[in-house]
Amino acid sequence: MIVLLNLSKQVKDLQRRYFFKEDASTKDMRSPPFVEVIVLTHNNKKVLSDCLRSLAKTSYKNLQITIVDQCSNDGTSAFVKKRYPKFNLVRNNKNYSFAEANNRILKKS
Repeated sequence: MIVLLNLSKQVKDLQRRYFFKEDASTKDMRSPPFVEVIVLTHNNKKVLSDCLRSLAKTSYKNLQITIVDQCSNDGTSAFVKKRYPKFNLVRNNKNYSFAEANNRILKKS
């Protein structure tokens, strides 16, 4: 299962909130919050490709993208590693339930 999120509106809202015209009095007073996007996947390389392409286009600077491969056998890990080397790739040794996989990765974050 893969979770696809439309992040463009949320990212634009964050950018409007945290990026403003900087002058000497406002410099370094605010910085954008750290955002981590976690995408769980299992044998969904074709769908994952669209999701990652969209995430790669974001201009938000303080962003980490983590892909959790749930022991896929369709080449998902190799695809992510080759096409998106800047993304964090976590490979589980089995296909955990959705809740368990999220809990496991959140403990590492």
